[in-house]
Amino acid sequence: MRPLTVRPHKEITLTMRPHTVRPHKDVTLTMRPLTVRPHKDITLTSLADTVTGHRDNVDGLQRKGTRLVSRVSTRDRALVEGRIGDSEKKFGDLVDQVEKTKRQYDIIDSNLDDIREEVDQYLAWLKEKEDLLTRETPRGYSVKEAEAKLAKNNDLRKELEEKRANLENVKQKSDSLIQDLSRVERNMVERWIAKLTTESQKVMDIVDSQNNALAEQAGERAVFQESLDKVNLWLQDKEQEVQKLQGVRLASGDVEKQVDKCKTLQSEVQAYQPHLENLRKMVEPLLLDCSPELAAELKHMISEVEDRNEGLLAALKQEQGQLKDHAAARKLFETDVQKVDRWCKETEISCSTEPNLECAIQVLAEQNKHYKNLQNTSQLFASLVKEVEDRGAIFLPEIYEADKVKLEGTLKSTREKYNRVAALIKDRADSTETALQSRSQVHESVTEATDWLNNIQDEIKQLQGTPVGPYYRRC
Repeated sequence: MRPLTVRPHKEITLTMRPHTVRPHKDVTLTMRPLTVRPHKDITLTSLADTVTGHRDNVDGLQRKGTRLVSRVSTRDRALVEGRIGDSEKKFGDLVDQVEKTKRQYDIIDSNLDDIREEVDQYLAWLKEKEDLLTRETPRGYSVKEAEAKLAKNNDLRKELEEKRANLENVKQKSDSLIQDLSRVERNMVERWIAKLTTESQKVMDIVDSQNNALAEQAGERAVFQESLDKVNLWLQDKEQEVQKLQGVRLASGDVEKQVDKCKTLQSEVQAYQPHLENLRKMVEPLLLDCSPELAAELKHMISEVEDRNEGLLAALKQEQGQLKDHAAARKLFETDVQKVDRWCKETEISCSTEPNLECAIQVLAEQNKHYKNLQNTSQLFASLVKEVEDRGAIFLPEIYEADKVKLEGTLKSTREKYNRVAALIKDRADSTETALQSRSQVHESVTEATDWLNNIQDEIKQLQGTPVGPYYRRC
């Protein structure tokens, strides 16, 4: 009889790792904790303890068999050994089954932890993006800022699309575990996936909603910027036109045209005021989307536009008044120049004939009186010519270059005409004065001689009527 061999029994050691959820900052899963796992842990531990507890029974059976085989027949010995071997094999299979179950549970537990960790990380990322999207931030007033925000949101949308691949991975992992999970575990994993899908779509909807709003805002800001640019260009054009009016023309008629141009510009500026009012209305909603710094910057821009507009109106009003004064001064200047010119022409005509110095002294005296009167008038016109020159000197710095040449020519011509006529008058007056003085001296000599002769004649006549003799000599 062969001896009874006993196989060494296996010790069942179950190391149950406690189930822990790896929490993430600011993330709260809306699923209940996996309560089935502690129950499984207890069941497996109890089962392992039960199997281990039967180890003594198996060992006792082996000892009894060893003692029994020495007292039984060969046939019975084989039967006893077979029975003991079957029991040993079944016990070993049971131990293997418990260990296999434990390993499978560990794998499932590890996979569930991985899935939960991915879900938590994904939800944390979604929560971070949602907080970022829903955070109240000033959007500013410029097109660039709106477009930059829109581009940033589009990048986030692309990232969300790429992240959905992670969601698919989680779904695939959960699908591979579903058949190995209990109904409670299966429902929980399905809630995880549903939660993840819902949150992902929620953030995607927020991005799409914001993108639509940002696209509309970018359009509004583009309209505002275009309107602002148009207003600034229009103001710049009108300012340049006003600048041109500061170069005053020489002729009064041209200056009056400048006055008309100034009035036209005033009408155009007044008619443009509704555009500025529309610009102000556009600013009001934009200010609500601006930080205090950007709001101050936007208000400054609009203030500059309003200041330029008010400055333009004030400049046109002032320019119109100045141009009217210039037109009046030009008319007076032109009138004085015409007076001098007309007097010079008339005087030259009246002095064109040489005075007759051999005429009667009375006629000569009349001629001399006439030229003396012209000399007095000439002195009055000398003052007028001086006024013309002084006024022309005032005009010179403010008129166009082409008009400066014309003005200088007018002043020179006026002065030359006057000097020529004044010299002519002086020459005529001096010649008649000299002739008159000479004739007067001769006339006085003749008169004296005539008077002397007359006196002599009278005395002779008296002597002719008186007798001559001793009587008269005695008397």
